Amino acid sequence: MAEENDRQSSGAAARPGSSGASGASGGRSGAKGLGDLIWRVLFGRVLYVRGAAILGSVMLTGLVVVLYVGFVVTLFAGFTADIQRELLSRELELSSPGDLERLVFQGYHEAQLKGDIHAMRTEIRMLDAASLNAARHGLALRQDAIAAWRAAFDLYAGLGAVMAAQPGRFDPEFRTDYLAALNQAFAFLAQSDFSAEAGRPSPDTARTDEGKEVITNLDTALSHMKLAPGVSEAFATEIQSRIDAIRNAVMSFGEKAARAQVAWANITAEQAQADRL
Repeated sequence: MAEENDRQSSGAAARPGSSGASGASGGRSGAKGLGDLIWRVLFGRVLYVRGAAILGSVMLTGLVVVLYVGFVVTLFAGFTADIQRELLSRELELSSPGDLERLVFQGYHEAQLKGDIHAMRTEIRMLDAASLNAARHGLALRQDAIAAWRAAFDLYAGLGAVMAAQPGRFDPEFRTDYLAALNQAFAFLAQSDFSAEAGRPSPDTARTDEGKEVITNLDTALSHMKLAPGVSEAFATEIQSRIDAIRNAVMSFGEKAARAQVAWANITAEQAQADRL
């Protein structure tokens, strides 16, 4: 019993010693891991700082090189410009320092003026082409108006021929007024043929107004048309048909004359603009 108690006591005394040894070994491994971590952190920071320093040095070196190259290029360009300016001044025999600048400025403005003149000439040619087309259109409208005037006059003259052949079938006062207006129209044609206007490059305003006045006088005289008492109904119907045809012809002439007048007013305005240019 005593031996067994001694073994148990010795075994119990041995256990605490072994546990202390294992604790010591665990503490040493923990300290080693912490040291490794600190070493890695410090080493990584050193690498980062050194890399940043190297990158900054590279960027600074590149900036210095770029600035130096730019300075050299600018200096070379300045010297080259001065040399070329001196050679050009000698070639042009310019003595004043500002003569070359004034010459260049003058050449620049001359080039601008040449461009403006070219644009203006182009615009004038376009206006001339447009005026030519408008003039052709105006001439066509004027010829239509003249043809309408002649058609109306022929109808008026036809009614006058009936009056001259059968004077007793018309009221004497009306016949006198109408024939007087018709004689005025014949005098106008004898003095200057209204149809000759078709060959003119532009209408004669005075002659055009006279032609309109002739038609107006004939229309005024016709508006007081009276037949003699006792004429046949067939004759009255024939005269009324003539009057209706005259009215239609006069209306057609008025419309065509108005269109031609507007067209020639536009042509005159465009020609004035071209003349100003």
